[in-house]
Amino acid sequence: MNTNTKKESIKVNVSVIGVVEHNGKFLLVQQARPETVKGKWGLPGGKVDTGESFHEALHREVKEETGLTVVQAKYLGCMHGIPPVSVKHIFKVAARGEVKTPPDELLDAQWLSLPEIIKMKELLRAPWVLEALEQYTTTGTIQNKIEE
Repeated sequence: MNTNTKKESIKVNVSVIGVVEHNGKFLLVQQARPETVKGKWGLPGGKVDTGESFHEALHREVKEETGLTVVQAKYLGCMHGIPPVSVKHIFKVAARGEVKTPPDELLDAQWLSLPEIIKMKELLRAPWVLEALEQYTTTGTIQNKIEE
C-alpha cells in the first residue's frame, strides 16, 4: 500500500436560495450579471460569505436582490452537483416589504405561477430552478438531489 499518495481537496461554493411564495406565485429574479446568466431567471439567493450562517446569508441575499425582509425561513433541503457547482441550501421564505431590484445585479423580478415558470423553462438560469419548485410544490421539501 502506497502511503505517500497525496489527495487533493476541492473547494466547494455554498449558496442559499429563497423560495418566496405569495398567492400561489413564486418570486423569480432576472439576472443582470455575470454574463453567463445575463437575462436568465432564477430564485433569489447567492453565496454564503465566510463567517456567515446560512440564515444570515439568506436574509442578506434576499434583501440585496429583492428589497424584501425575511421574517421566517424554513429549511427545505439542498441540491448539488459535481464541484465546482455550488451546493444550494434551499429555504421557504416568508418576507415582507416591497419588491425592489438593484439595477447593477438584476434586470427584473416577477411573481410567476408554476405553470408560467414551466412555459419559460428555457429562460431559467439552470434546470435545478424548476426541479426545486416542482419538488417543493409536490412534497413540501427538496430531496437533496444531485444535479446531472
